[in-house]
Amino acid sequence: MEDLRAYEPGSSSGFATTSERYSNQMVARKEKRLPTVEETNVVGMKNDVEAVKGKLLEGAMERVVVAIWGMGGLGKTTLAKKVYNDRDIQNHFCYRAWVYVSQEYNIRELLLGIANCVTTLTDEQKRKNENELGEEVYKCLQGKRNLIVLDDIWNTDVWRGLSSYFPAESNKSRVLITTRREDIVVDAHSDCYKLQLLGEKESWELFLNKVGTRAVLTWPGLEEFKKEIVAKCKGLPLTIVVLGGLLSLKDLTRDSWLKVLKSMDWHLSQGPDSCLGILALSYNDLPSYLKPCFLYCGVFPEDSEIKATKLIRLWVAEGFVQKRGKETLEDVAEDYLYELIQRSMIQVADTRDDGRVKSCRIHDLLRDLAISEAKEEKLFEVAENIDVEVLPTSVRRLISSNISQTNSPHLKNSNIRSLILNRSIDEGDEIGRLPPSIGRFVNLQTLDLGYNVIQIPHTIWKLQQMRHLNCYNCRISSRQSMRERSEGLSTSTTILFPGLECLYKLHLVGTIRKLPVETTLYPPNLMQLKLLYTKMEEDPMPILGRLPNLRILTLLQDPYVGTEMNCNHEGFLRLEFLQMQELWSLEDLSVEEGAMPNLKTLKIKCCDKMRKFPDGLLQLKKLQRLNLYEVSQELMSEVLETQGEDWNRIRHIITSQVPPPIRGY
Repeated sequence: MEDLRAYEPGSSSGFATTSERYSNQMVARKEKRLPTVEETNVVGMKNDVEAVKGKLLEGAMERVVVAIWGMGGLGKTTLAKKVYNDRDIQNHFCYRAWVYVSQEYNIRELLLGIANCVTTLTDEQKRKNENELGEEVYKCLQGKRNLIVLDDIWNTDVWRGLSSYFPAESNKSRVLITTRREDIVVDAHSDCYKLQLLGEKESWELFLNKVGTRAVLTWPGLEEFKKEIVAKCKGLPLTIVVLGGLLSLKDLTRDSWLKVLKSMDWHLSQGPDSCLGILALSYNDLPSYLKPCFLYCGVFPEDSEIKATKLIRLWVAEGFVQKRGKETLEDVAEDYLYELIQRSMIQVADTRDDGRVKSCRIHDLLRDLAISEAKEEKLFEVAENIDVEVLPTSVRRLISSNISQTNSPHLKNSNIRSLILNRSIDEGDEIGRLPPSIGRFVNLQTLDLGYNVIQIPHTIWKLQQMRHLNCYNCRISSRQSMRERSEGLSTSTTILFPGLECLYKLHLVGTIRKLPVETTLYPPNLMQLKLLYTKMEEDPMPILGRLPNLRILTLLQDPYVGTEMNCNHEGFLRLEFLQMQELWSLEDLSVEEGAMPNLKTLKIKCCDKMRKFPDGLLQLKKLQRLNLYEVSQELMSEVLETQGEDWNRIRHIITSQVPPPIRGY
């Protein structure tokens, strides 16, 4: 196997020639087709849909559990989705909720997911414990005909733990579960629908749907392979679409297809499971630039929906994406994502209005393959609990559910670059805690704590290599000497990171009453800063203006609740981009002479109490783009009607003008 360690950031071993070949391929097929939401098996599923619908719509008035049962890769989730989104089902049930369960589940998280589907929770409600959340769910569902889908159940305790929170009323409410295990079907006393393998005709139709291009469908040599392909896939939809995705990218020659099928024979000879053999073949067929990207998908929790933007950023941060001409790394990474989707190694979960991928997911069988291969290639390891006393020094990326306390001296010798926590650190505590020994991972660059509520120790300041931090619901404890300075910082207090020279981008979400005054408390090379919902009571501009390397500043959705902001003389010397949005209380923005001399783009949106255009902006000779969205009529009139050379230049660079909205509508 190829050594994926060659693709660490900065490594070029074996990569340049592959990158060049890929660049040429992409130029040749630049008119790429945007991927569509993946439905693993839509062929031959009409009868299945009608059968499951009948079990949900008809029958007893009492609550009934309906189970879709079958082996992995049959399309149980796809069938459940088609039923869930069916118009008759939508019209029949007042409330519908869908949650993914998987092997690593938490009853409280499942209740939270159900609650989010049927009501809007306050922040206080989201912090409730399991029993309290269960009561909220019960109240919401009570008296309403509802459908709850529990997808991919592996443990009988799931239904036992949830059933008491679903009202047992005579209103034809239903619970739909999907599972591979017959004992779960029996334990839940469910009305079972067993999903079958595809027949020969359906298998071939699904394969043709996946290879799909006109060139393949009209290729005279296609029929020769029909019998062999159908036989090897054994009617399992997942193997059919994965093999179809693989062959859709091969040359339309007999030799090319025969080579793939012969390789299949070898993989199938390695064990009795034909599905895993074909999946392994598809992985081995990936170009070298795609292998680490696919394997990295294994770091996400089973059955989770992965935001495409987050996945792309992580690929870039890990150094998996290489520069290609004048394209940005993010654009190249998006092409990587689309190719993995074309090969059916990743499925589209949701798309944006423009057709681009919004979120994706990986089938649990493919995730198992990714984890297994990643461990062998030493790309990352997955562990239920991290015991740093016995950490292998070769591991660079580690995914776990828990970190145990330790003072092991060999932490300093660890090569770990990325640490990702998929579950709460201590599910018995309202707030989990990272141990102080986290500060001894001296080579750590990426720390992803997800949405867990976690107290982070001040020793994290010692992580001088930190580049990427994700901690939406975290608090960072302060040393005694800094406690007064950080008073009032409630969430995302990542701004207290003195000395982290590798931290360039920072997003802060949540209430922050005031910012630390000393610039030494900020990352020295901070270039991008976004403040969202911070509701600061003191003007942040005099402080932020002194950050020496700040180039991009974004203030969104009530970042500041005061009425005046002032950019001081010689403040923001390197700032190039400033966005100010939904500062509903802001009345006056003043820009002193010498402030923001390098500003190129300014966006002001939904600041409708600003009646006057800041005179100081007229002096910004490098300003190239001015966006004014939903600002006051007085401000727009001043900009459009005031005469003078400077005003003429401002009018020339305005790119958008939208009248202010009527508040309250």
